[in-house]
Amino acid sequence: MKSKATYQNVKSVCHQERFFAFDDWRDKMFVPLATFLVWVFVRLGWSGNAVSLLSAIFSITGAVLISSDKPFMVVIGSFGYMIFYLLDYVDGGVARYNNKSSIGGQYFDWIIHVVSSVAIATGLFIGALNS
Repeated sequence: MKSKATYQNVKSVCHQERFFAFDDWRDKMFVPLATFLVWVFVRLGWSGNAVSLLSAIFSITGAVLISSDKPFMVVIGSFGYMIFYLLDYVDGGVARYNNKSSIGGQYFDWIIHVVSSVAIATGLFIGALNS
C-alpha cells in the first residue's frame, strides 16, 4: 500500500498507460465509479489479479442466479454480470497503480473474460431450458 494513495493520485496513475482510451458511452457510465473502486482496493492492499478473481466470482454467481426459473433471481443475477463488468475496469487500474501490470496479468484477465462469457452463456441457456 502506497502512502500517497489519495483519490486524485490514484485517478491520475490508473488512467495512464491504458491500451484503449475512455471514449465509449459505457466508459462514461462505469469509469467514475471504477476509479473510486480502484482507490478503495489500493487502500485495502489488493492486487489487480485479486480484483480479477473477485470479478469472476461475481460473474459465476450471477450466471448461477440467471439460470433460475424465478424472475427475481434472474434480475439479481444480471447485476452479478454488471459488477463483473465494473470490476473489469478496476483490475487494470489497481495493477497500474501498484506498478504490477504485466503480460501475465493481462492473460489472467483474458482468462477471466472467457470464464465469465462461458458462465453467463451457460446460465442463460439453462435458464431458457428451465423456462
